[in-house]
Formats: sequence, C-alpha cells, structure tokens
Amino acid sequence: MSIKGVIFDMDGVILDNHQYHVAAWKQFLKNHNRTVTDAEFSAHFNGRTTGQALRYLFPEITHIQTEVLKEEKESLYRSLILSTIHETEGLTEFLKLLKVKGYKTAVATAAYPPNVEFTLSKLGLKNYFDTILDETFVTHGKPHPEIYTKTIQALDLQPEECVVFEDSFSGIEAGQNQGQK
Repeated sequence: MSIKGVIFDMDGVILDNHQYHVAAWKQFLKNHNRTVTDAEFSAHFNGRTTGQALRYLFPEITHIQTEVLKEEKESLYRSLILSTIHETEGLTEFLKLLKVKGYKTAVATAAYPPNVEFTLSKLGLKNYFDTILDETFVTHGKPHPEIYTKTIQALDLQPEECVVFEDSFSGIEAGQNQGQK
C-alpha cells in the first residue's frame, strides 16, 4: 500500500512550544508548592494529557478539580506563548503540497482543546487538516495508540497508509503501536 494520510502531533511538531509548556508547568508547580524531578517530568508530563499529569501530581483529585487546574495551567501556557507563537519553519508550504498531491491530513494531539483552537487559529492552519482530534476524543493518552486509531478511522484509512510526525517518545511509541510508519 502507498501512503495516503499524514498525521501531525501538535506540540513540538506544528510549533516548537516545549519551552513554553515547561515554563507554564514550572509556574503552576510553584503556585501549588509542588516539585518534580526531570525524570518525573519526562515520564509523567511529556506527551501526556494535562489531566494525566495533574492526576500524577494530585492522585486524589476529582474530575471538577482536574478541569479547573487544567485551565489554570493551560492559561499560563497561552499567555506565555501568545506574543511569539509561530509555526515550524516550512509547515504551511508542506501542508499546501500535501493538499495539492491529494493526501489526507490530520492533527492527533493530547493537547487541551482550547490550546488546539488557539494554536491552529493563531497560525491560520485549521483549513489544511481534514480532521483534528484532541484529548477529548480519547480515554488513554500516549503512548497508548488510541489517538492514532481514532484519527485513522476519521480519515477512513488503514494504519499502513499513514505516516505520523511526532516529537516525543510516548507519541512515537503510540504511532508504532498503531502500526504507522
């Protein structure tokens, strides 16, 4: 089979924003008198949903508390990146070429929905994607392959017909677990 679909993670792929998420988490942790090691951050924050990270920090947290804290952390992130947000160099041209060549395209991200809307709107990229799936579409975050399984279904393709652009180990593992290249 040939490649018919191209799936993009958002954070770290569509834009280089890791430093802003790290800065937002640092401020959030400081605001809540919490600390984590670099190893904990790598294992429990990178590539995971904000909710997963919050449940790691606060194991007894309720759903309502999770939503409030999620918005707090992500609001910090959006305020930090607002004045400097820009796409990965060459992305728009690449997306235009994919569309001209007839590829289906998607965003498959563990990102918080307001961040997805904020990012794709600020960058003017929403119209380049046939489908956009965020954390609300899945029960399991990466490295579980659920986000890719659902994205491939939304594109009406098979795993072997898709290529994934990822930047985190958990995301790469999720793509490989689904059978993509």
